[in-house]
Amino acid sequence: MTTTKMTMRAAWFLALTFCACSHEHGLAGNWNLESPKDARISHIEFEDGGKRAQLGVTSDQQGHGHVLLEYAEANGTVVLNGAWEGHDVQWTGKFADDQLLLQGPGGEMVFHRGEHRH
Repeated sequence: MTTTKMTMRAAWFLALTFCACSHEHGLAGNWNLESPKDARISHIEFEDGGKRAQLGVTSDQQGHGHVLLEYAEANGTVVLNGAWEGHDVQWTGKFADDQLLLQGPGGEMVFHRGEHRH
C-alpha cells in the first residue's frame, strides 16, 4: 500500500473516530415532551459537554419561556436541579437511546430526542 493511501485511510479513520466521540454524553441536544400532553414543559435542551439544561416552559403570565437548570448524568440516569417560579425543583430519571423518562413535580414525563418544536 502506498504512503498516500495509508495517509488518506488514517485521516478518514480519525475523522470517523472524532465524529463518534464528539458528544460528552448521550443526553446532548433537544428532547421533546411526548406525554403528558398537558404538562407545562414542552422540551428540554441539554448542553453538549456541559452541565446545563434549558427547559421550554409555558406560564400563565408570560406564555412560552425558558428555565435554566443544572444537571448530572451517569450510567443512563439523570438528575435536574434548579429554581422555577420561585421554587426549588428536581427531576430524576433514566434515558436510553432516544427516550428520556423523568419523575418530579407534576408526575412522570416522557421525552423523545428530536428537532426542537413548540
